[in-house]
Formats: sequence, structure tokens, C-alpha cells
Amino acid sequence: QAKALRMQVRAHLLEQSVPMLKALMEKRDLSSVGMLAKRELITALLDNTQALDLPELLEDLRDIAKKQPVSSTSEDASSATALAKRKRSSGAVDAVTVSDAAATKQARFVCPYLATINRRILDFDFEKVCSITNETTNVYACLVCAKFFQGRGIHTPAYFHSLQAVHNLYLNLETTRVYCLPDGYEVVDDSLNDIKAILSPRFTREQVLALDTYPSKRIHCVGEVERDFVPGLIGLNNLKHTDGMNVVLQALIQIPPLRNYMLTLRPKPRHNDLVKEFGVFVRKMWSPKMFRPHVSPHEIAQTISNLSKKRFTVGKRSDPRDFLLWFLNTLHSGLVHNKTSIVHKAFQGEMHITTTRKVLKKGTTEQSADMDEGNDDQNGEKKKKKRQFETVVEESNQSFLYLPLDVPSVPLFKDEEQKNIIPKVPITDCLQKYSGLTEQTQRDGSKRKYVITRLPRFLIMHMKRFTENYYGDHKNSTIVHAPIQGLDLSEYCQLKERQSTVYRLVSSIRHNGSKANEGSYIADVYHRGLCEWYEIDDLEVQKSTQVLDVSEAYLQIWEQVPRHGLLGRF
Repeated sequence: QAKALRMQVRAHLLEQSVPMLKALMEKRDLSSVGMLAKRELITALLDNTQALDLPELLEDLRDIAKKQPVSSTSEDASSATALAKRKRSSGAVDAVTVSDAAATKQARFVCPYLATINRRILDFDFEKVCSITNETTNVYACLVCAKFFQGRGIHTPAYFHSLQAVHNLYLNLETTRVYCLPDGYEVVDDSLNDIKAILSPRFTREQVLALDTYPSKRIHCVGEVERDFVPGLIGLNNLKHTDGMNVVLQALIQIPPLRNYMLTLRPKPRHNDLVKEFGVFVRKMWSPKMFRPHVSPHEIAQTISNLSKKRFTVGKRSDPRDFLLWFLNTLHSGLVHNKTSIVHKAFQGEMHITTTRKVLKKGTTEQSADMDEGNDDQNGEKKKKKRQFETVVEESNQSFLYLPLDVPSVPLFKDEEQKNIIPKVPITDCLQKYSGLTEQTQRDGSKRKYVITRLPRFLIMHMKRFTENYYGDHKNSTIVHAPIQGLDLSEYCQLKERQSTVYRLVSSIRHNGSKANEGSYIADVYHRGLCEWYEIDDLEVQKSTQVLDVSEAYLQIWEQVPRHGLLGRF
């Protein structure tokens, strides 16, 4: 049993020593590292062996750790030789000497199976689940056939697959370390960095700030379908009726504050699963090292389905407005810190609501008013008194994430050519609802007036196009004309602080079809690096041919622009 434990310690030290010695080799030659490397290594690893009952081995390791580094290579070699002789004479083996020799050998060793990697079929977008056991822990990806297997021990699916299929290289999906099976050694080679970058993309602050500063370049991918692509303009697979989710995700990744925050985010315990998966999704969409010009949103779709309790799931059509509202609220709950988050900083505005309603006068109830009878009339019948009401005005402030706009309905009559007339109205007519002068009648009979008191950095507008009745749902095809640049909202605001009221369009979502449960959703996004508009329909990404200022938009995202040196608080 002591021998088995000693072998485990040697294996552990060997595994831990390779990256540390490799880091030292980058600064100086391995031959000059000598006892310094061994002393620092053993000092760091002594705590990992305290739980084992190996007093002899621990004493030997402490002796090595206490030795001072030797400056010359000859003295280092002589000390190492003397130490090795002492260990052999005492019957013990120096685990660090073995690790040092293994590190030297591995530094010069090139794995012969690197040529078997098939980069064209590698796909890490699927859920990290073993294809044999359906387990999610300690999963490895075969770099030859791109299948997922659990473990790398003798009795694990990955080990059996390496023997049966003669596939030798496996990537740990959590640590991004590559191992050769069934031999069991770790493969350290710079040619694997592109694969690790796809599995777990990383961005520095300088790279994030340069995304919109320099013109983006088209990158040629070497995947299964060779095609050029631009980071940030990558198609998404439609997993079955997930086009409503796809267009919202495509629009959100073009919002610079949210995008930059997620690109540099490091997961914390307080973050929920949506924050973690959305961060991985954004980094993949903006990564310049992709093997294919599209992403399969399997993992984020599964997370959305679990958190929404199957409200938004694969195979079920979802309204982009409902999904966007749920997504932003759930993302905010996972990122909230000191009662705020990047979501509310970017999208939340505030409006003042004046509600007018009629209520019974004080001292009378509805029941007593119904039973109150007056004097007899000429026929001797009782006359009921009229109810006595009074007008009550209530004022309140309410935060909002989007502005709903009422779109005028399509006329029922046809023109001379027996065709329906599709009207075109300016967006200013729809915004009259928030002028503070127009009253909106509610279902309970009360009337409300709205006026915006604080504008968000990014304003989301929702055009109400779908209505339901006894005959089904119908779509309002009225065209809302809106300028792409220079939309001024000063007439609809009573701002509490100095802000710019000018906006420009950055994303637009439209619906193709006659009913809500038919057709598909398409996103038009503005790419800042290319200064061009692009149309994204699931996997298809092309320059936009739609005239955006006269389109049948369903959702639009506007960005606040400076005016006279002013900009919204952000």
C-alpha cells in the first residue's frame, strides 16, 4: 500500500512539474535551472502531500527543498548526481529528479499524433456531455472524430475509444489541456493554441477597445465549409423555431457596452447560468479564430429553456419582444451589484405617468349607492339617485426597458385596383403617446398620460403589430417611417437632467409572414467596424438590401448620440 501511495505522489509531482518547468525554460536554459527549479517546485507542492502517511518520502522532499541553488551547471549536475546516488542507496527514488528528467524529455518531445487532428469537424458548441454515459463532469473531446467522452483513466470511455478507434488526442473541455491516450501523457505544443482559442476564447482590454476603432477584416475559416467571415457577423443555426431567439441575440451582441462587458467578464459565484453562457456565446461570436462561419447556440438555448421553465425552448415559437424582456431581466438579476447592472445602465429609462380615474365620493360605497332611493315621483314610484363620483389624479414615476408603440391599423377598403392600401405613417405619430398631452384609455376606464423623464443610452422600441381575436391572430402591416440618423425625441421628454435627445438606429428586427405563428424573424444590424448594415437570417449573413427607414420593423434599438456636447448618463 505504501508503494502504491508513493507511485501516486510521483505521478502527481510529475504532472504538476511540467508547466512550472516549462515557464522557467522560457526565461533561461533548462540546464541552468538546476536545484533552483527543484527547490521552488517542492516548496510549492509539499502541502499537497501532507495528507499521505509517507514520512520517509516527506523527509527526503524537505531535504531537497532546503538546499540552496547552485550557480554553475557543473556543481548543479554533481549535486543532482550525488543526491540520486544517496536515494538509490537508501532505496528511495527522488520524485523531483524524475519530474525534472521528464520535463526535459517532454520539452524536446513532439507528439507523433498531432497530424491526426481533424480541425474541419471540430465543434465545441454542443452541450459538454459524454456520448456514452451522459455525464457532464470530466468530459474530453476527441480531436480526431470530435466526439465527447468522459475521463482518461483505464476504465473510462475515452480510454476505451482510444484503443478501439485508435484516436489518441483528447482535449479536456474544462481545463483546455490536451492528453495522449492510452499513453496518458500531456501534449504541450503551440500548434494546439488555435483549438484552445475556439473552445475558450479570451479577449484583452486592448482587443476589446479596438473592435470598433479599426476596420474589421474578413477572416478565412478552414472548417467543414470554407468561407470568409467577419467577427460579430456570424450566422446562428435555427434549432427548430428558434429564429425569435436568434435575432434578439444577434441584436444584443452589437451593443458596445453590453458586448465589451461580457467579453472581459470573469465568472463569479453570484452570476447565474445565463450570465456564464451568454459570456461564452458573445466571445465565440466575436472570436477571430473560428473554424466555421456560424455558431450553434445549443448550450445557451438549453440554459434559456431551463431558466424560463420551458417558456422559451427549442421547437416552440417565441415572440422576440417577450424573449427580449425576459432575457434582459434575467441577465440583470445575475449581474446586479449595488442594485444596478450593465443592463439597466444601458437600457433602462424613466417616465412620468399621470392617471385620471373616477371614484365614488368619500362616505359612500358602491353597494349603498345602488340601494339609495329618493322621493316618489308622480306615479308613486321610487326614483334612484345618481351615483356621485369625483375625479382623482394620481402621479407616479416608472422605469422601463422598452417603449411600446401603437401602430395604426390597415384600412379595410380597397383601392381602384382591388388591392389593399398599406399606409405609411411617420414614427412621430406613434410617439405622440409619450408627449404628455395624449390620453390613453385603459381597460378599467381610467386615462393615462405618459412623458419621458430620463432617456436610456440605448432605447428599445416595440411596434405592436399582432392582435388576437375570435378568428385568430392578425398582423398589422402598416409601414412606420423612421430616419436612421437624427431621430429627435425632445418633444416627448421632460428631462430631469441635461441629456441628448437625438438617436440613431443600430438594430432592427422584422417579421416575414402574415401571422405571428408563421413566417420567420430577420435581424438587420449595423456593424461599426465595417460601417455597413447587414441582414442576418439564421445562417445567412449578407449586406442589407432592405430600406430600413420604411420597413415593417417589429423591434428597434436606437443609440443615443452626442448633441451640443451632451450625452446620456452611462
